[in-house]
Amino acid sequence: MSVLVPRGPTLDGDAGLRAVAGVLEQYVADHPGAEAELYRRGEYLIRVRVVDGRFAGLTRGQRHRAVWHYLLRLPDEVLSDVTYVLAVTPDERGASPASHEFDDPTPLYQPGVHFQVGPWLYPLQGDAVVASVNAYDQQVNPPRPPTP
Repeated sequence: MSVLVPRGPTLDGDAGLRAVAGVLEQYVADHPGAEAELYRRGEYLIRVRVVDGRFAGLTRGQRHRAVWHYLLRLPDEVLSDVTYVLAVTPDERGASPASHEFDDPTPLYQPGVHFQVGPWLYPLQGDAVVASVNAYDQQVNPPRPPTP
């Protein structure tokens, strides 16, 4: 399969990921040389990155329209889980902060810090809560070794 799932649940165990991977497979087939990756972060969050040299010179809106043209083929219950779409050129892959977040996602919660939801900051109360949330995130999104 040319669509990579670098972390989290596998395609075998996640029907939503399989559906998104299917439309990304079609994108890659229609755009030789393009690469697509996706993973689930949390129960209802699917992140997608498409790397395509054809994006050079296009605006972010044009790039996203090209990818969403495929994603919009998904049923609503799957599409609602796609919360992060990154469309970059091969040169931008290593330089984009958003792409870096895709490669090495920050933990959802960290001990002794606040987390932000919209304009609100919430203090985290106790390391036990943080450890529990981080354990869940690692269970849902375990890192995988690179595919050769």
